[in-house]
Amino acid sequence: MAAIAEPTTTAPAPGKFDRPRGSLRFDWLMLLVGLWPLVGALTDANAHINDPKLETFFTPWHALLYSGVLAVGVAIGYVAWRNHQRGYAWTRAVPPGYGLTLVGVGILGVAGIGDLIWHSLFGIERDIPALTSPTHMLIILGILFVVAGPLRAAYARPVAEVRGLAQLPMIVSVMLTYVFLTVPLQYLHPFSYRFAQFGDVDVFADQPYPPASSFLAEGLGLAAILVTSAVLMGVTLFVVRRWQLIFGALTLILTVDIAVLGALQRDFSLVPAAFVTGLLGDLLILTLRPSPARANLFRLFAFLLPAIYFTAYFVTLFLTSQVVWIIHLWVGSIFAAGWVGWAMSYLVVPPREYVEPASQTDESQA
Repeated sequence: MAAIAEPTTTAPAPGKFDRPRGSLRFDWLMLLVGLWPLVGALTDANAHINDPKLETFFTPWHALLYSGVLAVGVAIGYVAWRNHQRGYAWTRAVPPGYGLTLVGVGILGVAGIGDLIWHSLFGIERDIPALTSPTHMLIILGILFVVAGPLRAAYARPVAEVRGLAQLPMIVSVMLTYVFLTVPLQYLHPFSYRFAQFGDVDVFADQPYPPASSFLAEGLGLAAILVTSAVLMGVTLFVVRRWQLIFGALTLILTVDIAVLGALQRDFSLVPAAFVTGLLGDLLILTLRPSPARANLFRLFAFLLPAIYFTAYFVTLFLTSQVVWIIHLWVGSIFAAGWVGWAMSYLVVPPREYVEPASQTDESQA
């Protein structure tokens, strides 16, 4: 008797608008590869801040940065090529969330060539000019696109798939993104430039800060607290709005961030303040469970986290050194930080629109 051949089944070809499915393993791969240019950029930032003899574009940290860009480009390019071979369109050949990673690699490639030309024409800059150099701002943008890939990928998945330990790649991505937002803004970060600690002209003379009047130093210090609170809560509320973060997430993010800023400034004395804030923030998330469905608790969390952050900041300064601000200013700045967070919560979770009762509407139409 002739054997009956079993019908063979093949996977259907991807549709025109299909994308390959992402995975946690791919997220971890992109995080590890993305760390390469990030570390290169941070070591380059350290050189621009702390090396007065920096006079050339051809440095080990630039080699680290741009070899990392090449590594990210090869990794994401290979994935795109392999998926295209499987039938996906070139424009949709990477998993959801990673399209901007390709854009980031392109930006970094252009920025690298532009940086060489810029330095050749105008020399090597330091301090704040190094942060505002057009090519350096392109580098910042490109790296943000790269390291935020796993965060975007998590946002593209159902919330139920990003719970427990499955949040880890997203949390690390948030941490790297937050670090690379605060580093370019460190000239307005009170953990880096402590106007509350060195606010008077006489004290400034012995510190690596520009001379400033007491009025200007207080204004800059308060502005730094407000800007830092806005950045902190902009990132935190964006994430907390969607996920109930696992315990320890905020502790990791805030502690690593201030440790990186401390490394750039050669001072780690404020790392414990970040650690305590992160720990208390994790406890707030655990107990309040802030979310759009619990809007009042969401806004309470948004007020408390920056207020705790700067309470820990001032307590640490009092214990380890000094605070030259009068009590009206330093206590008031804690509340100001909280109000910034509270206001940010309305941008992330707007109030519900008021809907007129049907009876009133009918009467108005009559």
